[in-house]
Amino acid sequence: MPPALPGDGLLAGLSHEIKSPLAVILTYVQSHLGQIGADHRMRPALVAIERQARRCAGLVSTLLDFSRKRPRDREEVTLDALVDRVVTLASLKTRRPPVRFEVRMPPPEECRVCVAPTLIESALLNLVENAADASPQGAEVWIEAVPLERASRQGVEVCVRDRGAGMAPALLARIFDPFFT
Repeated sequence: MPPALPGDGLLAGLSHEIKSPLAVILTYVQSHLGQIGADHRMRPALVAIERQARRCAGLVSTLLDFSRKRPRDREEVTLDALVDRVVTLASLKTRRPPVRFEVRMPPPEECRVCVAPTLIESALLNLVENAADASPQGAEVWIEAVPLERASRQGVEVCVRDRGAGMAPALLARIFDPFFT
């Protein structure tokens, strides 16, 4: 295991502190979901809160993994379900006149991927939100997936496109730096 970095203890401590309130949120939401019917007017909001609390918990785990340099758990998921969650989140977070999201996906059986879902969802959400922010009012943001083989391994390529101005070269050079915004 590599030596600890100066901020690793702080990151681990903060991550553990964030996990406790998330556990309380999840407990209350799941309790309420168990007490209300499927047609209750609050169900969609509570389901969204539960999903986002789980997402936050996954992000906290990712931060802990990053600080510990552990490999992340992967699972097989359908890409269309993952992209659907991302589009739903991006639609809810758009604060200005919305853009339209155009999603083009192959059939689900062609888009099963083995990934760390929280990491992929976070990366896609960042791309989609950036595309929405860069797009003029009423424009479309395209999210497209195509099966792709690389080095004799089956995979999927996901593209997010917009009609924005693009990124300055200085920013583009840093987009894969951890925690760079």
